[in-house]
Amino acid sequence: MRILLIEPLNSVAGKLQRELRQDGHYVVRTPCGKKGSEIWLGQDFDLLVMDWEPEEFTASEVLANLLGSDRLPARAIFYSLAFGPNSDSMEDRVREITRLMPLERVVFLWKLHASFVHSVCGVVGKISLNLCKEEV
Repeated sequence: MRILLIEPLNSVAGKLQRELRQDGHYVVRTPCGKKGSEIWLGQDFDLLVMDWEPEEFTASEVLANLLGSDRLPARAIFYSLAFGPNSDSMEDRVREITRLMPLERVVFLWKLHASFVHSVCGVVGKISLNLCKEEV
């Protein structure tokens, strides 16, 4: 699967890239939401994986930009280091995203534990399997 990763922290991005590549995925990474939008519009990807607040554009700003260009991702994973699942601010952000993209095409994760990278990779694996089933 071709994945665009938008992650500002080199340590997190490095771990995610390494794991995803070991699982056989092609990964392009940028720390910047604005640059991520440009990369997405210039290449074909199967999945968008991104932090809620990378440099420059937020997740909802990236999606709004892609929607305006009619290139919304088929699937996306959004995650946050700063918010827990019960945070009011997180609820508002989830609402913003689901106004732009159908809920059944989005996965939300929170970086609250050491196995965060494995959680993202597990979700990517499930999405990859579902995409393969859809093609058959």
